[in-house]
This record gives sequence, structure tokens and C-alpha cells, in this order.
Amino acid sequence: MLLMPIYVYRSDAGRKCCRRGFETLQPMKAKPLSACPTCGARVRRIPQPTLVNTRIKDGKMMDGRIRDAGFTKITKDSDGRYRKQFGNDPAAGGLPSH
Repeated sequence: MLLMPIYVYRSDAGRKCCRRGFETLQPMKAKPLSACPTCGARVRRIPQPTLVNTRIKDGKMMDGRIRDAGFTKITKDSDGRYRKQFGNDPAAGGLPSH
């Protein structure tokens, strides 16, 4: 099976077609594009966030999948305060833990 992710490219100097950015489907082993296919302007690939399948069961994400992927889970209690369930994200360091 050949994986074909969607990559996002953008140009700072090209026409409207590539200044706003465009998506293209490419094999993972393909070299990044260097020029806009429409106007020929120099383009750069923009990193995109990766997707993590956390599997939803009964309307909630499964904590084991989130933890195993290395994420920090933060929940909001009924009193409106945020609490860290698990994880090591430094930005969540000041939050109380459950």
C-alpha cells in the first residue's frame, strides 16, 4: 500500500494562487515541490499537525491512547477549574492534578 499524504505549500512572493497556500497529494518518498504548479513561484512546504487516532468509546476519548501518544489531558471540573489528568506538558505545570 502506497501512503499518499496531503502536503501544504505556500509562497511569500508568488501570485494569489500560492500566497494563500495550496494542498497537494504526494507519495511520502517524493521530493518536496520547489515551485508552484500554477505560476512557477518558489514555494516552501508548511509543516502540519499530525493526527492521532484516540478512538472514541461512548462519546469519550480513550485515555490509554492519549497517554500512549505522549499527550497531556486536561479536563474542566464542574466548578470551572481546569485539572491535569496526566501527561508532562510544561504549559500545564501550574494546574492541579487529579
